[in-house]
Amino acid sequence: AHYDSDLSSAISCQMAWDACEVLSTGWFNSIVIVSGGFEMAEICSRIREHGTEVEIAFPADSCSPTLRGRATVFRSFPMECLASEERER
Repeated sequence: AHYDSDLSSAISCQMAWDACEVLSTGWFNSIVIVSGGFEMAEICSRIREHGTEVEIAFPADSCSPTLRGRATVFRSFPMECLASEERER
């Protein structure tokens, strides 16, 4: 369980870094984040502060309500659409 938490934190940090890189180019007016984690809510807010629209795409039942509220657009899709290791084998 600890490994999953560390991996989740690492992925969130990488997503935040990637978003910063995208914003720094000035080439984009929107970004799509495929995550439902609460930890992405502050990142979403910061991106929007810079005038960039943020679309969150994630299954509604598994997405943080705070994150959904901070996005410019929220798009839900079925949980089955997320890839899993078991389906890839």
